[in-house]
Amino acid sequence: MAKKAKRASRQPPYLSLLGEQLTQLRQVEDRLDGLFRQVINELSEESLAQASEQFEDLVLSYPELRVPDLRAFPRHVHALLARLDLRSGPLDGFDSAMNTLYDLCVTPDVLGTLRAKLYGIAAQAADSSPDLLPTVAIASLSVRERSPTPNALMQMVICASAIECYICANLDIDGPPSIDLSMWLAAEPSDALLAAVGEGPAHYFAAIPGILPFLDQDRVLFHLDQLAPASPDDDGRYTTASAQALDALVDREYRALLSEELRRVRHVVRQRYPDVAAADLEMLSVRALDALDALPPNVNPLIQAIFVQSWVRCLHELS
Repeated sequence: MAKKAKRASRQPPYLSLLGEQLTQLRQVEDRLDGLFRQVINELSEESLAQASEQFEDLVLSYPELRVPDLRAFPRHVHALLARLDLRSGPLDGFDSAMNTLYDLCVTPDVLGTLRAKLYGIAAQAADSSPDLLPTVAIASLSVRERSPTPNALMQMVICASAIECYICANLDIDGPPSIDLSMWLAAEPSDALLAAVGEGPAHYFAAIPGILPFLDQDRVLFHLDQLAPASPDDDGRYTTASAQALDALVDREYRALLSEELRRVRHVVRQRYPDVAAADLEMLSVRALDALDALPPNVNPLIQAIFVQSWVRCLHELS
């Protein structure tokens, strides 16, 4: 026992900190799942059915809900799409082709990544699309464990992923096959943003989180050691100290990095997409650049989205 205690006392301090943060992140995950269950329990049977029918809208609205690396299974992707009519639906043999591709590409890690993405989407939907929250709640709980066969959500995720993989492979494009920011352009500003800058500027800046999926996540997301001092309290609110810590994250160096990344995305999209398709993203990038100078970090919608997604990524990596 004495030797074990001695070895434990020699444990590097950062391991203890990581252990504490892992526990905190799992508590956050459990709290979110509890909130999702509460949302679902308050739904009538009719509302529950309606929310489940919106899986397609959810998957199409958020391009991050995709299965990666389907290019490794071109034959199986083609077999699935050959049994899918986009107008009339699945054809004979669809279930078999779907189950085969599901077994090949959907691992527990893939489900963990999708669940983490759904946590981030829930944070976005709370402000921009509250009617979609019940659908996000059902979707998140449906990917807790890997089922023997794909559920309705996973079937839609795999179909969307397969279609986009086929398009990209045939057009030789690296990156998202389309730009659809219509949902973000209709986003409503938060109460905090309205109070800080007024109605006109608040609506001008409300859509800027729509640019986040196009940014290099490794560059713009914060890491665990940076996030720890800025964590919210148990009620999900930010104390004065944590708000100051959030301000400290967005220092001059980070602002310059984010500004450079926004300009890089504008350049890449101009080269890859026609002018009409890139126009919305161009507009959001301009607004996001304006927001870096005009808004404090604690009400900047893009910074808030980056902060939430940073916690989501840490939760996924440590769990």
